[in-house]
Amino acid sequence: KEDQTLTPATEAKRWQPVWGNHATNYALAIKRNVYSPYKLPVDDNTMMVGFGAQQPAEFKAFKFFVGVAHSGYHVFPGSNGRIIEAHSMRNLNAFDNLEISEFNPLAPGGGPRWTRTEKYRSGLVAVPPAN
Repeated sequence: KEDQTLTPATEAKRWQPVWGNHATNYALAIKRNVYSPYKLPVDDNTMMVGFGAQQPAEFKAFKFFVGVAHSGYHVFPGSNGRIIEAHSMRNLNAFDNLEISEFNPLAPGGGPRWTRTEKYRSGLVAVPPAN
């Protein structure tokens, strides 16, 4: 229900689960250390929670990471606090198909970037143990 409140359907459309389930994903990650819908194990369910517009300082030390946002709709690799985004709805040769930004979805200019229709309200960042 919270997801439907955050992302309501217009009168012409029925609400679709692909739009979210972010409250459920968050609850499962906190309570059961699992990120749904893929049942990915979560080792640390507090480091990246609630950081607001400030990237956690230790995040810049990670040599490699991969993240998913919006229940896996958006996938991005990164290194040293920066991410690379590719946009499937743009042509491969579009000047703005690849974007590099600081990982920080809530800060101006940070990524993964929200769009007019996609608001990334949940996600998971995987960091290899050797980092």
